[in-house]
Amino acid sequence: MVDHEPSPGETAPHTAVIPTLDTARLSALVVEAVAVHDQRSPDDLEPIYQSINPDALDSLFTPLTDGTSRADGHVSFAYCGYHVTITSDGTIDLEPLETTPP
Repeated sequence: MVDHEPSPGETAPHTAVIPTLDTARLSALVVEAVAVHDQRSPDDLEPIYQSINPDALDSLFTPLTDGTSRADGHVSFAYCGYHVTITSDGTIDLEPLETTPP
């Protein structure tokens, strides 16, 4: 679910996506969130593995083997022009990276 979808030409300060972590790969949800935000196809984006190990990301917030939730936490990384922050509650926040004019 995307909380805010910018209109064409609008740059939103952030987009939050609330995924269902137990039924989807978190790395795929990040790619989808960026694609939706940029109104592009996920196939047009750079592979996420160029920014972060997707297998490690996918397992980061999965429940422990006894079924209990992992401790609160977050992870941040740069991907496709965004500073991506994912929290243990499943929120994905995208903030545009600062760009310096040429």
